[in-house]
Amino acid sequence: INAEYMGTEFGPDSEQLTSLGRQMDPNDQIQNNLARMKAAALAKKNRGAGGMVSGTGVVAKPGATPVMSGKSPTFGLASPTLHAGSSANMASGHLASSSNMSSSVLPPAAPVSTFNASRATEDETKGQEKLRKTLERVGIAPTVDTGAEAVPRRLEPRQEVAKLDITDTRSFLGQPPPKVGMIQCYIAREKGGNRYNLYLEEQNLFLLASQKRKQNKTSNYLISLDKDDLNRDSGHFYGKLRANFVGTEFTVFDKGEKPNPQGNVQGVSLRQEVAAVIYERNILGTKGPRKMCGLVPYVDDQGKRTVWKPEKEEDGLIANLKKGNTRDMLILKNKEPSWNEQLRAYVLNFSGRVTMASVKNFQLVDQDNPTKVLMQFGKVDSNRFTLDFQFPISGLQAFGIALSAFDSKLACE
Repeated sequence: INAEYMGTEFGPDSEQLTSLGRQMDPNDQIQNNLARMKAAALAKKNRGAGGMVSGTGVVAKPGATPVMSGKSPTFGLASPTLHAGSSANMASGHLASSSNMSSSVLPPAAPVSTFNASRATEDETKGQEKLRKTLERVGIAPTVDTGAEAVPRRLEPRQEVAKLDITDTRSFLGQPPPKVGMIQCYIAREKGGNRYNLYLEEQNLFLLASQKRKQNKTSNYLISLDKDDLNRDSGHFYGKLRANFVGTEFTVFDKGEKPNPQGNVQGVSLRQEVAAVIYERNILGTKGPRKMCGLVPYVDDQGKRTVWKPEKEEDGLIANLKKGNTRDMLILKNKEPSWNEQLRAYVLNFSGRVTMASVKNFQLVDQDNPTKVLMQFGKVDSNRFTLDFQFPISGLQAFGIALSAFDSKLACE
């Protein structure tokens, strides 16, 4: 089944298909199925039924509209109704809405094949395990899953990994990092779910800690340089993340003081806005996977960052974006996952850094350069999450944006 799927995805003459075949043991079952891949691709190419094949996937026939059946969104196609995954997954929201039907990757009317685990032979199981390990090496992980392994639409090169010598943690976290590639970190969530610690992965070096503060009208996370000292009045206080009431807008501040409406005290350093995040409203998940926009102050080629110190909320990053004023800011968009027909899931290539399905998983790219991932975040196990970032994103900005993914969102879930 995987062989047929890979064939239909990449095409009979695809270099990616050949490359994937060469990575496998020439004596194993999957390598022997290379001919099946090409045969399936040719059959798909010559078959006109189902959806329309394009370079980005299979697009639903014109006129297909999403309808609701209980808690599971389904597609009302001309033939039998095609269910897009289980109700448990659909309740979290993993299906594109009619408003973005023209650009969303949707399941075709006639699937290439179906997988029945109860009928799989021992050889098939071994073959699938070999395929899974091969795909892990090229970094495939689903954003939303139904329990199966993810298969890529295309193979992407591994990201360049940074080698760092951090001598001044405070300065390193607050400024744009050197242009040395991806800085690989991870977040450990403590039991209870309200405390998070950021570590540099290579050295297992602690960097930052955060705790959700209680008794606040909106979500508020304190960020500290010491995981044992999470006090607002401490010298280890480094910044905070604040949300609006419905959990769709978040702002990351440094340790400066909040502006005083009656006038600021001379000599007191006002806080800077270092990042902001906006999540698209998505009640009951009917619009598919989460969509988000990240905002950070503009950084020039020399690493100098624009300072945002608004004295009024209407002068902040989010307010300026809403007014159409994007000067001195970098706009980041989450990379849209592609629909995997065989898995009934949306998948992204995390270059081997994310291994579990989660609605929280995301990659951020510059909206003007969508091929380069500047930050990625995703689940590794129940309480560990990958967090990778590179120039111009700083450690504080990346940590604050990642914390927003953990927070509950009344208007997005």
